Amino acid sequence: MTEQTQASGARRMVGRLALWSGLIGAVLLAPLVAMQVADAVVWTASDFALMGGLLAAVAVTYEIAARRGAGAYRAAAGTALATAFLLVWANGAVGVIGPERHPANLMMGAVLAVAIAGAAFVRGRAGPMAVVLCVTAAAQVVVGVLAGVTMAAPGDAVGPTALFTALWLGSAALFARAARRRDKHPASPS
Repeated sequence: MTEQTQASGARRMVGRLALWSGLIGAVLLAPLVAMQVADAVVWTASDFALMGGLLAAVAVTYEIAARRGAGAYRAAAGTALATAFLLVWANGAVGVIGPERHPANLMMGAVLAVAIAGAAFVRGRAGPMAVVLCVTAAAQVVVGVLAGVTMAAPGDAVGPTALFTALWLGSAALFARAARRRDKHPASPS
């Protein structure tokens, strides 16, 4: 590798680090500003640290995934990571299904475990990831049905279950597309 190529790669890495740092900072700035104008928003230092750590984990995971492919693969990885982030964030903030302390919200951890364990097992390969995310979507539906059965207002589980299931399936479709493109162009990095 030439010095020029190394320097170019280092500049890109610094640029991406600056981009992610800026995005994370902007996201963390929102509740900080909201705390100044609304009494309903109360974050502690540990809330900021937890959110910063979660965002950093998403950024690092995306960067690792983005090196495996381009186009549909990156979109698929981004969608899956955004869905996982949204699930963790919403669940931690107010609970995804029913009140924050509803047992169904604890089951959301199982949905994430399916996605994480599956991704590790298939080592992020596009075709198998499509299957993993379909299984994750099925786990989301099972949690939603179980929640609906145990709730006083079962309809409260329908919206969140439909939203997260659609997001998991959207990511699965993008991974399937990335796998098909790789089959057509085996030399491509995805």
